[in-house]
Amino acid sequence: MTATARQLTVVCGHPEGTLPTSWFRTYKQLKRRLKRTGLNARVALAPLTALPAEIDILMLPPSLADAGHYAGRAGTCLSGTADELQRELDALVVRLQAEGRIEYAEADARAFATHLGFRALGDRARLEE
Repeated sequence: MTATARQLTVVCGHPEGTLPTSWFRTYKQLKRRLKRTGLNARVALAPLTALPAEIDILMLPPSLADAGHYAGRAGTCLSGTADELQRELDALVVRLQAEGRIEYAEADARAFATHLGFRALGDRARLEE
């Protein structure tokens, strides 16, 4: 990685004491999608009263679109539904890659498979002799 490229920090903010199911689902989808792309990025879920110190992208649900006072803590503040946020995040990641501010992470070499043994298949799978 270059000296200017670092880990991208994406935070999905939510109001203190409430976490709508739809927003949690949005967070999980964004986290899974960024992990699958292999980018050097970290996605976190945090209440707006306890945001981390360093945030590159702050994502807010549509109900908090007017919470602009939190935008000062983040480089970019995005608000919208899951589909809108994904499109905006994709465009932002392409721009950051072009600028050299984000790169792909190193592949995880710790992947392994565990053999759990053989199991009987039952009567339907038995061969006729």
